[in-house]
Amino acid sequence: MSADAWIRLICFSGVFSLLLILERYWPQRRKTVAASFRYGARWFNNLGLLLLNSILLRALTVVATLSSALWATQHQWGLFNLISLPVLVKTLITLIILDLLIYAQHRLMHSWPLLWQLHQIHHSDIDLDLTTGGRFHPLEIGLSILLQSVVIVLLGLNVVGVLAYGILLNAFALFVHANLRLNSKLDAGLRRIVITPDLHRIHHSQIVHETNSNYGTILSGWDRLFKSYRATAQQAPADIDIGLTQYPHNLSLLALLLLPWRTHARSNSKHST
Repeated sequence: MSADAWIRLICFSGVFSLLLILERYWPQRRKTVAASFRYGARWFNNLGLLLLNSILLRALTVVATLSSALWATQHQWGLFNLISLPVLVKTLITLIILDLLIYAQHRLMHSWPLLWQLHQIHHSDIDLDLTTGGRFHPLEIGLSILLQSVVIVLLGLNVVGVLAYGILLNAFALFVHANLRLNSKLDAGLRRIVITPDLHRIHHSQIVHETNSNYGTILSGWDRLFKSYRATAQQAPADIDIGLTQYPHNLSLLALLLLPWRTHARSNSKHST
């Protein structure tokens, strides 16, 4: 395994372990923590998808995105390879552009019925904790890798920034889904810059207009800029009803993988906008 892959794995494992401990002692939704350990099938599904994506696709993220950045640099391809800027500036620009891209991709997942059929696997979780951060259909991950690679080449994004963003994205995917109660002042301060668990929990509400908000994964500024920011839900953070009403029970791992092709999945795509 390459050095950058090891770095990503170590960072991911460290963040996962830390959040697992924090969830245990500082949960926002106490019933969620109990359910997380009692509903073994749910964790099996979420971690199964995470493992499947890691084996089949997440390794390709490093290969595809970093290789794209290296190729663009070596061949002086893309906008930012034609502009003389300090490495730090190019790295920061890369982080910002990729985060905007992930915001746009997420919003499209809710806007286009065909993409929603893939993304609803993520929203069908009957509860919410850090394992939800790995609950994505492999095809959704594959499309994201393809989109990122194309943008990286066209814009000539910085290699260091691409690697750093991959690490940050994985860490925040776990953090924003964590069943974690933050101090109200800390949460208020953080959400001025980044997405917090309480903000993202609103996005997983069963109420459609709440689901269609807070699309950001790292920076909260995109939601503010594009008018999709929602500071509070109708229910208190600890009481938000999570998931999709058409999937009130835990689905098997195989059922989740086949869900996009099920007839009623298509008919229920109305949850998206």
